[in-house]
Amino acid sequence: MWFVFAILLLSGLSMRIKSPNDLEGLGLHARKQIEAVLNSSKKSVNGNLLPNNKSQSKTLTASEPKFCEWPSKNPAVWLHIALEKEFKSYWEGGDFVCEMMLPNSPKNWRYDFCLISSRILIEFDGYGFHRTKKAFLNDRDKERFAQTNGWVVFRFTNTMVRENIESLVCDIRTLHELRGRHEFSHIERVGKTFCRFVDVE
Repeated sequence: MWFVFAILLLSGLSMRIKSPNDLEGLGLHARKQIEAVLNSSKKSVNGNLLPNNKSQSKTLTASEPKFCEWPSKNPAVWLHIALEKEFKSYWEGGDFVCEMMLPNSPKNWRYDFCLISSRILIEFDGYGFHRTKKAFLNDRDKERFAQTNGWVVFRFTNTMVRENIESLVCDIRTLHELRGRHEFSHIERVGKTFCRFVDVE
């Protein structure tokens, strides 16, 4: 299955990606995955990208990259892309990170998106994650912890993003400008996907 999708990807039929220049609108992680595939490929006579002969006979291992459907149908991905484009990734000199953990948290809470210098946390509220009373109360505790530590929590639903993502990004930009810059030490990685905020001592 993966090999078939890789062929579609490389031939440009699925995602219309034929060169690294076509990756501009994607997030950092997606760009790196696709660039790795593009760099290991060669052009055929008709100009389509095809895998090297060696990779055609190779079987997929657990450590190899897996690709998601593109364009994504997930509003969280849409907002991620829009925010990374607007504020630039912290890892590339910007202000935006995903999966943020705050220090001294009573639980290992993580917040979906974060604008570091203005201390804005952005959370997706989905019915699937808040069906029980326990989950709902946990989310309130998580929000209260962030607020009492100087953070603002913005909450969005999938419907809000689907219907007017530009307005949401504009609202976030406005709040980001109003809150100004708060000093912090740095952001550290926690595992492969999480980040932890390190405040000024």
